[in-house]
Amino acid sequence: KYFKNIFLVIGTEVPIAGGGHVLKSSPTKFVSIKEEIDLYSTILEKNKKFALVIEPGIGFGHLKVIQAKLKNFNKSLNFSKKNNFYYEAHSTDYQKIQSLKKLVKNNFKFLKVGPELTYFLSKVIFKMEKIENETYSKKISNIKNILDREMKKKPKYWIGHYKGSPKNLRILKFNSYLDRLRYYWDNKQVLNAKKKLFRNINLINEKKFVKYFKFNKKSDLKLKNKFKLNNSEFIIFKTIEKVLIKYYIACGFKLKKEY
Repeated sequence: KYFKNIFLVIGTEVPIAGGGHVLKSSPTKFVSIKEEIDLYSTILEKNKKFALVIEPGIGFGHLKVIQAKLKNFNKSLNFSKKNNFYYEAHSTDYQKIQSLKKLVKNNFKFLKVGPELTYFLSKVIFKMEKIENETYSKKISNIKNILDREMKKKPKYWIGHYKGSPKNLRILKFNSYLDRLRYYWDNKQVLNAKKKLFRNINLINEKKFVKYFKFNKKSDLKLKNKFKLNNSEFIIFKTIEKVLIKYYIACGFKLKKEY
């Protein structure tokens, strides 16, 4: 009874970990889907609930996103329904809600997301650093420069993904949708800077950060108090929330006005 809702997810149509070098736009062909199902047939007979990882013809590069189209997907859709299985889109980051809805409509039960969440996390952390610099003159985090320094010292997580002049490299480090800087958030020096940043933000008057981040003074602060969040936790929550809500709505879930 403990395993009745567990899905087996199979398939080899998985993008390069952490983001590829080339935008993908070609969906997995029907013949490949059928071959994959035939390959796993002995396993699948024992597992009624399963999903197959395929490429739906989406992708993202440094600053560009290919949205789902699925114009000629009917054959693959009908095949999955007839054979009682679903699909997984392995990398749906930065897709518009209309695109995600198309995936769900075409039997994609699993929409995997990762870099989009960490990308917006980094954006809001750098925005917090701006308000920190405007508020304090001493004991500031200097987090962006520390991140840049640590990425230069240990370039293995981005060196194969970003190319160009020093100026272009800095732009890509902090703006590429691949978000390779997510591998540095647990760096000791970066962690210390982040703690300092959050400590400073948590001391800022609520009215100031609400105005700075354009939150709703009444409803947002009510939510903040309800969950007993400090300033930095709430700012991050409100930023990531936008991405998560997009997925909830695309998958057909109804959200309450208050959590």
